[in-house]
Amino acid sequence: MKRPNWYLLIAAAALGFGLAGTAAAQGPQTSATPTAGAVGLLDVNFIFKHHHRFKMHMEEMRGDVERAEAAVQKEREAVQRLVEQLERYKGTRDYRAMEQEIADRQARLAVQVRMQQREFLEREAKIYHNTYKEIWQEVDRYCQTHNLALVLRFNGDPADTTKPEEVLRDINKPVVWHRNGLDITGHILAALNRDQPRVGTQPAAPGGARSPFQR
Repeated sequence: MKRPNWYLLIAAAALGFGLAGTAAAQGPQTSATPTAGAVGLLDVNFIFKHHHRFKMHMEEMRGDVERAEAAVQKEREAVQRLVEQLERYKGTRDYRAMEQEIADRQARLAVQVRMQQREFLEREAKIYHNTYKEIWQEVDRYCQTHNLALVLRFNGDPADTTKPEEVLRDINKPVVWHRNGLDITGHILAALNRDQPRVGTQPAAPGGARSPFQR
């Protein structure tokens, strides 16, 4: 069973944002609290990459996908063995029965694959939806506490200058420059991961205001 590109499909079609994460050494952490009424910035891609519970759910699903693929492959090999044996039964009474068994098993396998693909797509969409809802709720609490008027999504990933598509993405970022302290990503991520098992290394701090020319 060929596995769909879960990250690309769900992020683009269901939620409208990708999963390209920020390198841990360059990611945001808790910074100065924005002033009352200020606009906050949130790196949603970075949050998803370092959200412990989200990563745990995705790893669990990835394991289930691999087990499902193994089971499908095993059934395909069994059917293929029957196909190879079929010629030996040509002209006998058992030929028609074996031919029907092969057709039935192939049909059941095709249905099984379609059902599993739909199940995993729906399961992943639910993981993304629940995680994004959790992020939104945490942002809402933070904004209410600190009286922020607006939070804009931005991408703090530095562009790889050897890749034209990344340079173009960097040029087209809606946030060209921001004052130090407006990035609330570290605050939100710390709150989301509170009381969760630590996964990997903690993201490092941002510097001051960032631009494509100040890394």
